[in-house]
Amino acid sequence: MSLSPAHFEASQDYIALYENLDPRQIENCDKFVAADIVFVDPFNDIHGIVAFKAMLKHSLTALKNPRFTVTNQAWDGDTLFVRWDFSAGLPLIGAWAFTGMSAVTFDDNHKVKNHIDYWDSGQYFYGLLPLIGPLIRWIRKYASMSKSHAKQ
Repeated sequence: MSLSPAHFEASQDYIALYENLDPRQIENCDKFVAADIVFVDPFNDIHGIVAFKAMLKHSLTALKNPRFTVTNQAWDGDTLFVRWDFSAGLPLIGAWAFTGMSAVTFDDNHKVKNHIDYWDSGQYFYGLLPLIGPLIRWIRKYASMSKSHAKQ
């Protein structure tokens, strides 16, 4: 399947949804998000547009000033790959920022049917928590291959 103008337009609407998160945008995303969307990230495994909208609305109330900035886009068939930067304020952590990638697949009606996020929640979330963060950082350090152990 080659990239159609309708797929491209829907992708830009979808990106705008994330870059300009607000309740009105979320309510109107049915225009470019399929009713049976599947959304997966390190915290969520969501099926259906009602749950998808609820998740986005929750992020507006649980996070302080959530912000996505898309930095790169690439297409392969009906799948859009997006690299993005995220920032927000979060209780217990404070300022929170990281970079991630998403694979976003479109259906034949030019609507998002699958969205899978890839980002390191161990480093960028759990490792920042006050109680378990030091343990997570120690495990990461212990499991990593230090320069002294690298073969030359």
